[in-house]
Amino acid sequence: LRSGKMIAAAVLMIPQQIFQAANYTYDPGVTAFLVLGCAYFFAQWQEGDRKISWKDQCIMIGSIFLGCQAKLIYFPLELMLLLLPKEKFESPKARKRFAAAVLITAAAMVLLFAIPFVTGSGKGDSRGGEGVNAFGQVQYILSNPFGYADTLIHFLGKYLHPDNATGFLTSFAYFGVTRDGAIYLIVLAAAAFLDRDETDERLGREIGRRAVIEFTLFATLVLITTSLYIDFNAVGSKSIAGVQARYLAPLLFPAMMALTSSRIRNKMNPALYHGLIFAGAGFCCFSVFLRTCVAYFH
Repeated sequence: LRSGKMIAAAVLMIPQQIFQAANYTYDPGVTAFLVLGCAYFFAQWQEGDRKISWKDQCIMIGSIFLGCQAKLIYFPLELMLLLLPKEKFESPKARKRFAAAVLITAAAMVLLFAIPFVTGSGKGDSRGGEGVNAFGQVQYILSNPFGYADTLIHFLGKYLHPDNATGFLTSFAYFGVTRDGAIYLIVLAAAAFLDRDETDERLGREIGRRAVIEFTLFATLVLITTSLYIDFNAVGSKSIAGVQARYLAPLLFPAMMALTSSRIRNKMNPALYHGLIFAGAGFCCFSVFLRTCVAYFH
């Protein structure tokens, strides 16, 4: 990346991500691989007319594929790679080969995701209660699409509310949740709007493609919510349970990068700016760890 390094750093230093990595969960691996693949994707826009190499293509496709293995529902991020401009490829044939590789990889993930549901018993996750039935829930959605849409919209309104941010920023499972999430939101905002330079101009002009990227990320969130509604909630439920706030973390980096603007110029000394971002993220991490994990054993 020519710019956006601090965006990646701020996302990967989210206190909850570090906490999960320390406990050997798969979530930080999902986030890290998706950030890597998306970073190579956005770097192509920043490198002008330089043609994309085979290495970059393999890293982009492979990283997102690996990142999705623990959570296949993030497969739409692979399709986002199709938005690369045709000028980045050596020839139309090379572009078609790249598109074919992306589509085949995405199709494989969709197939891997669908097989357990199609071949399963249709009972869903028993932790959701006795009324859970995956096949019955699908029938309910298909027969009552507007009713489900209303349930979905009301849920997402609460799920995406800033008050819910602590759920994916400073929630340490049974250790508790701290209020430092508000501070970390400032760190994320500072990175998202200030880590820009002239290399962002090309993508900044592509309003349509940036809109498609944001729509793809939102569609991914809708798929995540719907899959859990089917697998974890009683048939016809008017509320949606089981969608944890941490599922937003892998979507943050591409969402923040797509908000680029060529009009923003950060005149601050790079060393000072980078130091402030790291210091803000580090302060939140240490503060949360001290007041939850360390205090627990004091």
